[in-house]
Formats: sequence, structure tokens, C-alpha cells
Amino acid sequence: MSVAADHPAAHCGSLGRMLGLDKSTFGRSLGPLERAKLIELTRDEHDKRARFVHITKSGELALTRAHVLWNEAEDTFLSLIGPACSEQSRSVASFVTSRLSAVETSRIHK
Repeated sequence: MSVAADHPAAHCGSLGRMLGLDKSTFGRSLGPLERAKLIELTRDEHDKRARFVHITKSGELALTRAHVLWNEAEDTFLSLIGPACSEQSRSVASFVTSRLSAVETSRIHK
């Protein structure tokens, strides 16, 4: 949902690629979110095969709450491991994120 919120004009296919998912897998992952009324799917008026994901008000609230909970969990984790390990943890996370971005970029340009 976070990726859809950050890219409101992107088609489902584009969002799936951003997450490293094929169309089928991404489409199946939308079902529970749609049934929970966290998202709405609409057809592209110019290409009826393409769909857009729209975050509902309930979805926005859930996403906001998820961010708060994530930040609380991260703060707790970092306080438990201490400042030295905390910096190492951030460094590893940054490295992994950059590597995943590089892999995704290479997949898109194939």
C-alpha cells in the first residue's frame, strides 16, 4: 500500500515491478486489501486491461498506523542493541537497500 500511496498515478503492472513481483502475484496480493476496503481498483479509461490502485480513507489510516507501529518497533529494537550496533544495523540496511535497488534497476532495463 505504501508504494501505491507514493505513486498514485502508476498502473498495477508498474507497482508490481517496483516491488519485484510479476503481474499475477501482485494481482493476487491486492485481493485481501480490496476486500478489507483498504484499496480500490479502477480500470484505465484508455486501456481497459490496465488497472490503478487507489488507497481508501481506511487504507490511509491503516498505513499511517502501520508507520507509527513500525517506527516504535524500530526505536525499541535500536535501543535494545545499543548505539554501536545501531549504526552497524543502519549501515547493513542501507547496503541491502542499495543492492536491491541495483537488482531491480537491472531487471527493469532487460
